[in-house]
Amino acid sequence: MNSIHDRMPVVLPKDAESDWLAADPDTRKELCQPYPKDDLDAYEISTRVNNPGNDDPQVIESLDHEQSGLGEFHS
Repeated sequence: MNSIHDRMPVVLPKDAESDWLAADPDTRKELCQPYPKDDLDAYEISTRVNNPGNDDPQVIESLDHEQSGLGEFHS
């Protein structure tokens, strides 16, 4: 994810959500594990996502052009 952004969201299993919300910093650190599967995709979306007023499914649709790699996400 570093090629897209320097921060990575935490992807938690459903059964760990309440633990995360009630946890102390050490427990949260333990919950921060690499995502165990390979079913996540990265794709470019519109900058419309930056405006909270744009609350529709099209905000996260992939742009219509082909990308050659994650390097295109660099600004």
